[in-house]
Amino acid sequence: EQMIQKSDFITWIASTVALCLLIYLWVAMIRHHFSEKQLWRHAFITSLIFTLGIVSVWVCESYAPSPVRDNSLVFSNRATVDHFQDDYTVKSIEEYKTPLLYIPTGLFIQSIEFLNATNVTLTGYLWQRYPRKYEEKIEYGVIFPEAVKTTMNENDEYEEGDEIIKSWYFETTLRESFDYSLYPFDRQLLWARLWHRNFTDNVVLVPDFKSYDSLHPNTLPGIEQDFVLSGWRLSRTFFDMRINTYNTNFGNVKFSNRDQMPELYFNVELSRNILNPFIAHLFPLVVVLLMLYALVLTISKKETSLRIFGFDVSTLIASSSALFFLLLIMHVQLRDELSTNSIVYMEYFYLVSYITILMITVNSILFSWDPPIKFVEFKDNLIPKLLYWPVLLMWFFVLTVFIFQQS
Repeated sequence: EQMIQKSDFITWIASTVALCLLIYLWVAMIRHHFSEKQLWRHAFITSLIFTLGIVSVWVCESYAPSPVRDNSLVFSNRATVDHFQDDYTVKSIEEYKTPLLYIPTGLFIQSIEFLNATNVTLTGYLWQRYPRKYEEKIEYGVIFPEAVKTTMNENDEYEEGDEIIKSWYFETTLRESFDYSLYPFDRQLLWARLWHRNFTDNVVLVPDFKSYDSLHPNTLPGIEQDFVLSGWRLSRTFFDMRINTYNTNFGNVKFSNRDQMPELYFNVELSRNILNPFIAHLFPLVVVLLMLYALVLTISKKETSLRIFGFDVSTLIASSSALFFLLLIMHVQLRDELSTNSIVYMEYFYLVSYITILMITVNSILFSWDPPIKFVEFKDNLIPKLLYWPVLLMWFFVLTVFIFQQS
């Protein structure tokens, strides 16, 4: 439902932009506003409408609610935890599974560091509550299944009523897949999947709601109050339970719930700070496009313009090539930074810019053609100068609407 609402809003933005352009074009045609000065005004207003449309889609994406996983049960309060335990206990009894044991588990993250596009290191504090008297032998501790490397140092052990509380300091490096397709407007869900050491014996981890003031995601349970993560903003943190299926019994023939194994996840939802990508990638790209437009403006056969700019096809091609290689270097830097196998949103700006450079080069060659081509030569190459920004921004807008609507 949340995704449909965002999609509908983006459709509304696209429809509004199209309607505004049609109304403006209709008014211009009725009033016969076709002088050169008026054509420049039309180009400016058209570009402005597309720019406002792009920014509106960006704002819509930034404030859109996060999608909800279909197979996930978010533990937002004690009642949710109790409800899950009651339902799963009944189901376990009906299916004659091994005796069931719930282990309340808490997590407190103290630092997060992205090592690269797939590896992230977490450090923090973890604790569990065990029944003091239990008929079966049970090990203490957890497993991070996605971990490349984990270090756990036992911190403390003490009794509280009929429970034994064990705690550890931990440092783990997790390897996870992240979706960068909407970069720099992407949101990443960093998760720590938790298994108990006896997970094949129908031992289920649940959040230790006793140790948190609140489990509501917006209160950021399990995170330092003044937590700082360079380049990212914390949106939400929450525990959830996901039902996973495995095609192996992990060497334990008594592992009876492998077809529907409930697993506890601690999730950290991050929103990218778009200021850094804008300064590092978008701002230089805009400067290059402005410089490219300056080259378009130099294309002229008027004597006054020739004296000032000295238009020459070979010089323009050389300048365009220099701008192309500059864009290419920035593009490669972006690919190296993200290390993704798919095309991200920001890359489409580079791809459109490459085509624009090619079109400008072709335009300069055709403009100097002998005999001249009337369409290109019209009023000293006026049409390409007028269409540069409207066409460029139109492509940016269409791609923005399409990509964000599909996400």
